[in-house]
Amino acid sequence: SRGINAEYGGTVLGPVLFIMYVADLNAAINHSLVKTLADDTKLIKGIESERSHSDLQEDLIELGRWSKINNMSLNDDKFEIHSYSLNQTSLLKELPTVPSLYTYLTPEGTEIEPKNCVRDLGLMMSNNLSLDSQISKMTTEARQTSAWVLRAFKTRARQPMLILYQSLVRSKLEYCCSVWDTTNISDIQRVETIQRKFTKRIDGMSSLNYWERLAKLRILSLQRRRERYSIINIWKMYRGAAPNNIGVHFYENNRLGVRAEVPTCPSSTQTSVVTKHHNSFASRATRLWNLLPKTIYKIEDLIGFKVALGA
Repeated sequence: SRGINAEYGGTVLGPVLFIMYVADLNAAINHSLVKTLADDTKLIKGIESERSHSDLQEDLIELGRWSKINNMSLNDDKFEIHSYSLNQTSLLKELPTVPSLYTYLTPEGTEIEPKNCVRDLGLMMSNNLSLDSQISKMTTEARQTSAWVLRAFKTRARQPMLILYQSLVRSKLEYCCSVWDTTNISDIQRVETIQRKFTKRIDGMSSLNYWERLAKLRILSLQRRRERYSIINIWKMYRGAAPNNIGVHFYENNRLGVRAEVPTCPSSTQTSVVTKHHNSFASRATRLWNLLPKTIYKIEDLIGFKVALGA
């Protein structure tokens, strides 16, 4: 056979080699679920007893052994522990079985500091599953960028203003929006206010109300765009264009067509958990999908589906 000369850039080969380098990490961890993306790794385990606590600590030690075998050093300062509890009552927190009361050590013996809120792949995750930290951080950054754009560029013409807004401002308000999308009215308004104020600065828009401006500029509200993203993600799962890793079950209804089964909680589940589950992507997006008419979900190409969805 004839040999082929090929050159690979570092940006292409580097990530591939790193994935190969850490591919055996899962085999070193015995008790916890391991999730890895690039150089971010999580050990996930439900803590139900002292034994569960010991198992997680053992996995941390095994992680240290694996890193030494592979000549990889771990930064103790970057270890974080983040715990979720179904019941947040003060009485339960006083009991010794609460996961947040356990202490864990890094492989080098340093105590890991518990965090109420951590940054996870760009999202702020709170231990009470509140979206307030994420929305506050996101809207602050978008507001600062919006102010910078209005200071740095003199023009208020429609086309350049929309390009600047969509590329620099709106992109910050829609990062991972399918995950953090909120049903809280005040949070929806906080996010929408960024677009409301920016569009008012565009030439010819100051005398129009917000909805008239959206119609004139031919753009959607941010809430409507988030709903579209959720529906598009479900369509991709249905068509096999994206992994169905949340286990959405599709079924055929003689009258309505293809529907998605809305996940439910057991009847014994406490109200606060049911509410959070109801507002989760799996529940919220499937309910939106089930509102689609047959003429839309039957479209087989993504571009056509997006066009029909926005009509």
